[in-house]
Amino acid sequence: MTEAQPGPAVRPPWKLPVALLVVLLVLFAIAFAWQSRSLSIVAAEDIHYNHQVHVAAGIQCVFCHPGTLNGPQATLPSVRKCAGCHANIQVTGGAKAKADAQKVLDYLSQDHVLTWVRNWKFPDFVHFNHQPHIQNGVPCENCHGNVSQEQEAHPTFRLNMGVCITCHQKQQPREKVERLTNCGLCHY
Repeated sequence: MTEAQPGPAVRPPWKLPVALLVVLLVLFAIAFAWQSRSLSIVAAEDIHYNHQVHVAAGIQCVFCHPGTLNGPQATLPSVRKCAGCHANIQVTGGAKAKADAQKVLDYLSQDHVLTWVRNWKFPDFVHFNHQPHIQNGVPCENCHGNVSQEQEAHPTFRLNMGVCITCHQKQQPREKVERLTNCGLCHY
């Protein structure tokens, strides 16, 4: 008598959908993390901007980032703005600092445009506006950390909805909190 040959293994029908769901969840988590990351690359071109030196010299954030006064974006300084100072100020930070200042002046004479690398980025579904924060006296350091102690600015902590909501919930009067914690304020 011959024994029956075993047939192909039968997989329970739930394993494939569960495996696909797990893969999709992992891909979604990776995509969300990528979209909501804060970038920490700070150099423009090959010039190393030192926030610590500039703040110590008494330069206010809004001098280089004037967009915060009247719009959503902080804006970054043009080569003309940088050269306006460095054409008239003696740089004392060593050979590298002097070389960077000279590059700025050379860039101006060559009509070169600085291409700054973005430092902070919110996901596309978040709409942030600097203007109301500046107009209401929120110090830049509340969100950007103490850049006066950093040579290169980088995110001190991860800016996310929890950070914003926590700050908005501390506002007075209560009616202001209700408006500031409305989802439509940032997600429209």
